[in-house]
Amino acid sequence: VGYAAMPGTPVKHYNSVPSSGTIEVCGLCRCSILSQEGKKEQDKKLKQHVPLIYFGTRTHKQVTQIVHELRKTAFAGVSMAILASRDHYCVHSEISKLPNKTELCRDCVKENACDYYKNVKNVNTQERIAMLGLDTAWDIEDLVTTLTRRKVKACPYFCARELAKAADIVFCPYNYLIDSRIRKQMEIELAGNVVVLDEAHNIEDSARDAASLSITTEDIQKAQVNLAKLVDKRILVRHHRPLESMLSSIMEWHTSIADTLKAGEYNKFTRTWLGVEMVRVLDKKCALNEHTVAIFNSHFQEATRYAKEQQQIARGGDPKEFGQLDEE
Repeated sequence: VGYAAMPGTPVKHYNSVPSSGTIEVCGLCRCSILSQEGKKEQDKKLKQHVPLIYFGTRTHKQVTQIVHELRKTAFAGVSMAILASRDHYCVHSEISKLPNKTELCRDCVKENACDYYKNVKNVNTQERIAMLGLDTAWDIEDLVTTLTRRKVKACPYFCARELAKAADIVFCPYNYLIDSRIRKQMEIELAGNVVVLDEAHNIEDSARDAASLSITTEDIQKAQVNLAKLVDKRILVRHHRPLESMLSSIMEWHTSIADTLKAGEYNKFTRTWLGVEMVRVLDKKCALNEHTVAIFNSHFQEATRYAKEQQQIARGGDPKEFGQLDEE
């Protein structure tokens, strides 16, 4: 005997209707087992397809304002997370005071030397955060204050990343959503989810910034000098020499157009080229084009690997983890 309830509800099967009028659910036949398995699979799919809301803002200050308004609504208790940089979240007594927090933090975590990171496992769920008092919409400062209590002492940065995995809404700056490198690092998946942008008219500038890079002549000259020293010492010559030559070409071109630059603000000199013009200049003057860029990038990867190896040696680590490097 079959019985169908509301539309969309799986059909339940029964083996008999006793004289008492009580319907007994069949727990033996295969149709019952398949029905139960089907329901579990359906529940699983429904859960997987619930979209996550990414709420992008231009500044972290705007997140504070939004959270303040969220507290006034019926959704104040929503499971949430705020993704931010180590500049906002780092509480390490030494690293938090230094400019290169990201690199130092990674080294500290890798060496298992950060007590705050070790304790993240104790507060890395929405339920545990709620038990600490963050059961309604909270801000960056709220999370930092809560996790730096003497009895908690956990890292807000890594805790926020863990909370984002089970959140219904995640707040973050524009660039976390626009920049593919940051999305990968922060494990942000936009496909199938909802993206809300506060003051979306600012998104164009953020997109431009995410795809831009500023390099000073001092940066190029310093890199050029360091590469020349490595070549003189016969260290990875086949990788360092092409990079040094490429930077030399860029500096020669820069010197040749110095008289055409216009003085701007903050002691900067500027000139604007169209994209096609710049591509042509880089190809003709610096031998940088779609073919050579891949070659230079491979040299750069090896040079970077060598630099990381030297840093590891300086810290007393094992350079073998970077593989063998041929000095020539």
